[in-house]
Amino acid sequence: MLDSETIFSSSETTKERVRMRLPRRVTFADTLFIQEVDGELVLLDTRSDHYYGLDSVGKTFWETIETNKGDIEKSITDLLEIFDVDEATLRRDMANFLHQLEYNRLVDFVQQ
Repeated sequence: MLDSETIFSSSETTKERVRMRLPRRVTFADTLFIQEVDGELVLLDTRSDHYYGLDSVGKTFWETIETNKGDIEKSITDLLEIFDVDEATLRRDMANFLHQLEYNRLVDFVQQ
């Protein structure tokens, strides 16, 4: 049986001020099957048989990171052009997003 878990939702609170380091680059797990459904992304991890949902904001983050071949700084620059948000908030949201993905083994952090 598959478990459902929302990885990123734009309605999540940003009041939590946990300082997380952003990796320089990420690589996506090669065990993922990705499908767009109603403007959102559904990620199936074939290793664990868990699936995860990304809302429209998470989908934009994911696609921007993909477009930039995992380069986080380039992705942040691009996302600042897309979203009406200050850089500190975007960096905090990106760190939260990436750490949730890493926790679920959907990405690997590359520091070089």
